[in-house]
Amino acid sequence: MSFRPGAVRIRSFHALLKATADAMENGTSIGYWKPRAVAGEVQWDVLDLGP
Repeated sequence: MSFRPGAVRIRSFHALLKATADAMENGTSIGYWKPRAVAGEVQWDVLDLGP
């Protein structure tokens, strides 16, 4: 199983959860997706990376 959210290869569900938790803790993104917590839920912002 693998997929590429924001052009970043995610090899497993565990890897996606870890990447999401790390991004939320550090305020970073996963490819062009940036997770954030809103009212106890995870919401995803799509970043404009430009040309």
